[in-house]
Amino acid sequence: MADNTPSELDEKIISLIEQNGRASYREVASSLGISERQAAARLRRLIADDVIRVITVVDAFAAGFGVIVAIGVQVAERPPAEVADAIATLPNVISAALMAGPFDIELMAAVEDHAALLAFVDDDLGAVSGIRSLHVSLLLDVVKYETGAGPVIHHAPALDIPANSVVSEVDRGIIAELWKNASETNENMAAALGVSESTVRKRVSRLRHDNLIHITAMRNVAIGEDVVFAVIGIELDGPERRAVAEALCALRQVHVVAHVLGRYDIIAQVLVGSTAELSDLVNDVIARIRGIRNVSCAQAIRIAKYDYRWRIAGPATRR
Repeated sequence: MADNTPSELDEKIISLIEQNGRASYREVASSLGISERQAAARLRRLIADDVIRVITVVDAFAAGFGVIVAIGVQVAERPPAEVADAIATLPNVISAALMAGPFDIELMAAVEDHAALLAFVDDDLGAVSGIRSLHVSLLLDVVKYETGAGPVIHHAPALDIPANSVVSEVDRGIIAELWKNASETNENMAAALGVSESTVRKRVSRLRHDNLIHITAMRNVAIGEDVVFAVIGIELDGPERRAVAEALCALRQVHVVAHVLGRYDIIAQVLVGSTAELSDLVNDVIARIRGIRNVSCAQAIRIAKYDYRWRIAGPATRR
């Protein structure tokens, strides 16, 4: 079996593409002091071997989704895996994971407003048999959200930009083309949309400058023996919210940190290499952060859905 472990040079290339997913082979080569041919060959191999995928990620809040929720689901009278797969078919669900912990399923969903949230809970989740209870946490602010690693799986029907979004029709068309192929040329997008190449070039530049879209590299990782994904719920003791969040953001294993209202005070998501590393991280590091009263940890058994096209960026992560 071929070894697809990235070399030191590959890691440098991935790092550059994470920063700018539309960097040319010439730009990569110039930054690393290698030939353009070598840069092209290595990047193409990383993509062909599915080590990374170059993706376009849209800021959900900026696109018009005003409410993001994390929901813990408890299941009864139906296998949790079936319920997770049913939940994964709902367009507003960005991610859904089968868990080992206090909740059978953890999901994250994006809706336009509170009226849409009510419809999502009553009509969409209400139609899924086997759901016994929902435990909702409203995301108040997202202070860290990294899209650098995740499973390359995608499910239709997928969440689309809201009809009442401030994003223009032309920009929607550009985003749709970039969702299909983040490396698509401006010329091809212009031809598909019936506009000029200069229009596409200027609008892509503005969308990126305004942090509405991010074109980046995502490492393809699937949970298993070498990758453990977990959701950490944190209850605080005293007015240390900001300091606790900063301490969590400083941990390399922590990829998402959000202030929430509901089950916990802060929710974090982590990726580690083993259950032993997860135990050490939770018990020896996170639980000892000043200001934390209680830590709840749930490990993912299987990812039912991960719509990597969306980024949930609070004010702190938009900069």
